[in-house]
Amino acid sequence: MELTARVQALVAELQLADAIIDRDQPRNDLIHLEVVGDSLQFTSQGHSLLLRTTCPVEVVSGGAIAVPMRRLLAYLQLFPADTEMRIAATETDTAKVTLVRSETRIPGLAGESYDVGLEPRLDTGQPAPAEMMPEESVELPADLLLAALNHTIFSVADEQSHYTIEGAQLIVHRDKIGMVSTDGHRLSLYLRQVSAGTVQEDLQCLISRKAMSELKRILEQCEDDDEPSRVEFAVDERQIYFQTPRRLLVSQRLGGRFPEYNRVMPKEFNATLDLDKETFAPVLRRVSLFSERRSSAVRFDIENGEMKMQAQVFGDDADMLHSEESISVDYAGDPIRVGFNARYILDFMQICTGGAFRLHIGDPRSAALMEIPDKDPGTDYRYVLMPIRV
Repeated sequence: MELTARVQALVAELQLADAIIDRDQPRNDLIHLEVVGDSLQFTSQGHSLLLRTTCPVEVVSGGAIAVPMRRLLAYLQLFPADTEMRIAATETDTAKVTLVRSETRIPGLAGESYDVGLEPRLDTGQPAPAEMMPEESVELPADLLLAALNHTIFSVADEQSHYTIEGAQLIVHRDKIGMVSTDGHRLSLYLRQVSAGTVQEDLQCLISRKAMSELKRILEQCEDDDEPSRVEFAVDERQIYFQTPRRLLVSQRLGGRFPEYNRVMPKEFNATLDLDKETFAPVLRRVSLFSERRSSAVRFDIENGEMKMQAQVFGDDADMLHSEESISVDYAGDPIRVGFNARYILDFMQICTGGAFRLHIGDPRSAALMEIPDKDPGTDYRYVLMPIRV
């Protein structure tokens, strides 16, 4: 194998591969490089994810080799982006990287000795199928898929959580596509209507947080590369597939069932407030600096056209941190006192692109609902937030 390419093209694909590879097993640092046509194909894999991506190169000769990915990436990042370099595989399975005044050799593994494929599922012990798109697939709008990821990924339970589902449910129906996620304290639902007949049958599957993160990075890269706005999606009994023109992401399916999210959607409220993000968010950020680090608890007192936010942290002695600040609101009903995790609300602020949002509040023990009134037609986004004791 021998080829020449720009550093920038190689680094872009290696950076995508970097997050795929798990750090807890030293051999997982290898990335498979293979000349396919007039492109260099990269294959990286971890415990539950596989990424196959390509970039155009000038091919001198074909072949394949597996090399330590992070060492190669760190080395290439030290050169200007427009530098042209030559990569060749030697007879001793070493990758030789050559520039005008430098020559570096990186020991590797023969291409045919590198096993491509995800590890067997622990719950079945069965091997994973071949890493290629199934014949039956559907096209999803890339912008819709990226929007669904952006609106739900922060509500997925992390690995340290005791909640059972560490992923989101991907919803692909005949007339709507989207995602829903929950960590037990909040729930995010994003759905967008699509043309009838876009999907032939309803599909639902659980996708892990890590797969969501990597798919989000791939779609963002596609936007930067001005690639076509469609994503091929397929699912089988064990795996989920997403393919763009130059990249294929394969993820193992999560087990379990997602809760019936429609049952937890609150329907009755004591107050509905239309708030301005530019006024509300800075105040909440300032006040939340003085909240308990673990709970990020902020108390909201709403009455007589005013919303007061306050937080406090008790110290080891009589001293305590305390902050309170208020904003004007259009509300003249009974006084409301309720507590929320400020960090969860600020997560919602990040995806609230317009200047206004709507907050529906029930009693202090009932879930609140946050919405964006100026959303695109045909889009349904709801953010459910459980209160906390203050």
